[in-house]
Amino acid sequence: MKMLKPAVAAALFLSSSAFGAAVKEVNNKKKLVDVELDEGETFEKGAAVCFYDDAGKKGQCGTVSKVKGTLAQVKVKAPKKVKSGMTMKADEGGGSGEEGEGSGSASGSGSGDDDAVKVKDAKKKAPKKNPLRLVGYYGLPLRTPATYNKVAYAAPETAAPSTLWSKDKAVNAASLGLGFEAAIPLGKFALVPGFRYRMFTPSLIDSDFNKGKLNPYVSTEEKASSIGVYADFQYLRLNLTPIIGINLLAGLDLDMSTVTLKATKKDDTPGATSSEAASATSKLNVMSLRLGANTDILALKILGARVGLTVQIPIAAFGASFSGKLAEERGLTGNSGDDLKQAIGHKKAGFGLELQVGGVLAL
Repeated sequence: MKMLKPAVAAALFLSSSAFGAAVKEVNNKKKLVDVELDEGETFEKGAAVCFYDDAGKKGQCGTVSKVKGTLAQVKVKAPKKVKSGMTMKADEGGGSGEEGEGSGSASGSGSGDDDAVKVKDAKKKAPKKNPLRLVGYYGLPLRTPATYNKVAYAAPETAAPSTLWSKDKAVNAASLGLGFEAAIPLGKFALVPGFRYRMFTPSLIDSDFNKGKLNPYVSTEEKASSIGVYADFQYLRLNLTPIIGINLLAGLDLDMSTVTLKATKKDDTPGATSSEAASATSKLNVMSLRLGANTDILALKILGARVGLTVQIPIAAFGASFSGKLAEERGLTGNSGDDLKQAIGHKKAGFGLELQVGGVLAL
């Protein structure tokens, strides 16, 4: 009798299976299984079901996608593992099929297709690790790659002076900087072209035309500005949190600066007129290496703030030009143009340093 028990159990299972929902056809391309239902047997759309072989072994699981009369269609992940004649039953336990595939639940949320949808939705919601960024910023140029001297007219004390100018101080920092750049992703790296404008604080110095006399006198006005273009390579981006990213960059910078001077001879005596004493324009281009780091804080997912610091290491100065004229040479021993050029001293600096604060748009 003991040896008959397994056979009896198998016979009972097969007999119950014969009256269960049976696989009629499998569509591997569409991943659909057509199941013939017994009369009176019903399955709701979206229900989780599993397929069993003749031995009662649980196989693929899926979700009922359509029910019409006695025919039901089931969506499965691996249709090739479902064979004609297999029996379909409700997956009441929400377990997995062969090797953990095709898991399901009463609502069908555990199926392989639903998991794929969840993963897809999660990817849509997750921020990009290296997005396209458009940045506008205010730059505080603590040091500029080009420098010049603030100068004033110097009344000659001898009949043949060697210079007509005095140097007040060297100007190596700008008062204002505005810039724009775009970080274009190249995989995990990025190319960052940019443009900027800098303005220096203008100076106006009044000085004697003749030593010890109030009139006439010379008012010397000096202005400077620069435009720059650069290209950085973002070689590393560290995403500390979903909204905070740190970028490390290196690149090349071209700074094109212009210094202008205008000296006016004035007289406060009633009826006296003013006249030009001197004028000059100096231009200089400086090529520099750039090393930078900045932080993007995307508090609104695509919109946020930028804080950065860039160091410039000037490597070459070129394209220098100077034009100047002096109304009265006052017995100057040398060339008046060279005298003014040397006094202004427009040249390449030792290094540049800029602090940046701005906004970023991540696409």
